[in-house]
Amino acid sequence: MRRDLHISILIGTLSTIIMILAQKLNTISFLNLIFILITTFILAYPIKKCGVSYGFIAYFYSLILLYVFGYNTLCWIIYSFLGIYPIINYFIELSSLSTYEKKLFKFIWFNSIIFLMYMVNENMFGLNITRYIKTITLFLFLILQVLFYLYDIIFTKIVKFGR
Repeated sequence: MRRDLHISILIGTLSTIIMILAQKLNTISFLNLIFILITTFILAYPIKKCGVSYGFIAYFYSLILLYVFGYNTLCWIIYSFLGIYPIINYFIELSSLSTYEKKLFKFIWFNSIIFLMYMVNENMFGLNITRYIKTITLFLFLILQVLFYLYDIIFTKIVKFGR
C-alpha cells in the first residue's frame, strides 16, 4: 500500500513538472493543451498498476501542485476538466455497456467539457462566434470530435494493454 501511494505521488509530481516546464518553454496555449493530453496518459499508470483510488490521489496531487506553483489559470481549469479523463474512462470501460454506449458516454462527457470550457473563457479557441464564422466554428467542432475519437482509441488501447 505504501508503494502504491508513493507511485501515485510520483506520477502526480511528474505530471506537474511536465506541465510547468511546458508552460515555461512555450507561450502557445495550444501546445499546453497537447502537454495536458500527454499527462493524461501518464495519469493512467497508477490506475492500471495500483487502482483507481491511487489514480484519484495522483490527479488531485498534481492539481494542488499546479495551483501552488502558479500554473496558468486557464490551463489549470482545462487540466482540471481533462485530467480526470483516465478515471472516467476507467469506469466507463469497466461497465457492462455496449461499445456504442461507451462511446456515447465518452462523447457526452467530452462535449460537456468543451461547453464548460467555452463558458469559462469564450475566447479559448481563438474565435468569436458571429454569423460570418459559424461555418469555421462548426468545422472546428467537428475536427475536435474526430481528434477526441482518435485520442480515445489510443488511450483505451494503452490502458487495456497493461491489463
